[in-house]
Amino acid sequence: MDAGVDEVVITTGAFADVLVKYVQGLDLPLKITFVHNDKFKDTNYIYSIFKAKEYLQDTDLILMHGDLVFENSVFDQLMAAEGSVMAVSSTEALPQKDFKAVVVDDKIQKVGIEFFEKAMVAQPLYKLTKEDWGTWLTKIVAFCETGNTSCYAENALNEVSGSCAIRPLDISDAYLWYRHGASYHCSK
Repeated sequence: MDAGVDEVVITTGAFADVLVKYVQGLDLPLKITFVHNDKFKDTNYIYSIFKAKEYLQDTDLILMHGDLVFENSVFDQLMAAEGSVMAVSSTEALPQKDFKAVVVDDKIQKVGIEFFEKAMVAQPLYKLTKEDWGTWLTKIVAFCETGNTSCYAENALNEVSGSCAIRPLDISDAYLWYRHGASYHCSK
């Protein structure tokens, strides 16, 4: 809210009722829309985005996984950045099984767990212009309409990254954690 965000779309899966009750109990002065992914056990968040697509079209947006925890300074840097950006860290060692972004000429070329060459640690925290987001969302919809719903949304991004201008936002030594599987990972 301090950054000027006034509308939020939250996709839900497991424990949806607990999350909705908690968020509504905060009584925040935000327009909050909940979209339930009833196939959360069999799909990845690409399908959650697909389910919420009507609320996510034709707009600039912040896209993040629900299990991110970060310093306010990270969000401030994200909001102050021009154009489309993804949070990365040039100071952290590359993880074996978590997101990395391939960066060439100050542009994100690919995002995934399998990339190591020309890569930086990447976090699923994006600020996207409506043009870049529209390109990515169109590919997400195409993936889901053909039944490709168990991959990462970044798989769709990788197919259109040449048409997007997403730059790395190097948070270097700022704290940004995400829960993946049973362990916590940290960029600091």
